[in-house]
Order: sequence, then structure tokens, then C-alpha cells
Amino acid sequence: MMRPIMGAAIVLVAIISFGLYELKIEVRGLESELSGLRTGITAEKENIRVLNAEWSYLNRPERLGNMAARHLELAPIVSTQFIDAAMIPMRPPPYVPDVASLIPMDDGLGGAMVKPRFVGGVFLPQKNPRTTIRSAGEVPQ
Repeated sequence: MMRPIMGAAIVLVAIISFGLYELKIEVRGLESELSGLRTGITAEKENIRVLNAEWSYLNRPERLGNMAARHLELAPIVSTQFIDAAMIPMRPPPYVPDVASLIPMDDGLGGAMVKPRFVGGVFLPQKNPRTTIRSAGEVPQ
């Protein structure tokens, strides 16, 4: 009776030892990955500090002023460039179509035109799709 229990205990200790060894290897791998990530973060922080220093150097006001004077044709604002608000023209009133353009029309060929359609600020007359244009020699049915 003791031998099977002792054998099972030995097998159980071996399985637990193997699992503990695998866990140890996995933890070492994760620790090395973490140390690599920390090194990368440190390097990126240093790169950010260098880029911020370069940005500050390139955006110095005296440097930008010199570049603007060389490359841009800017002049100081003079008082004659300002006008009164009363001198600004008012917006024209909105366009209101006349009533005659909304009445159905005759196209001269026997087909009635439908009411114009408002497209992009312009009224466009549209032909009634049920009417057909007939040539001079064609007889209506």
C-alpha cells in the first residue's frame, strides 16, 4: 500500500519540479524583454530631449526674423490700410425667382414643360419626360 503512494508522490514531485523549472525559464525571458523595453524607452526619451532642443534652436525668434526678412516680402502695417466698417459693402439680397418662371410652359412642339428645378442657385427648366419630340414629317399616333 505504501509503494503506490510513494511512487505517485515521486511522480508528482517530478511534475511540479519540471513546471517550476519551465516557469523560471519563462520569467527570465520576460525579465530580459522588460529590460530591453526599458532600454528602448530610455533611448526614446533621450531622442525626444534632443528633438525638443533642436526645435527650440530652430524656432529662435531672431533666426525666424532673419529668415522672414530674407525670404518674405513683408512690410509694417500703416494706418492708411484700415477703413471704417461703414465702407464695407453690404451683402446683396437673396435671389427670389419671378412667379412667371414657375408656371408650366409650352415647348412649342406640343409637349408641356414642367416647373423649373432649382440647381446650384439657378432655375433650370426641365422637359416633361412623358412627351417626345417629333420631327416635321412624323405623324402623331
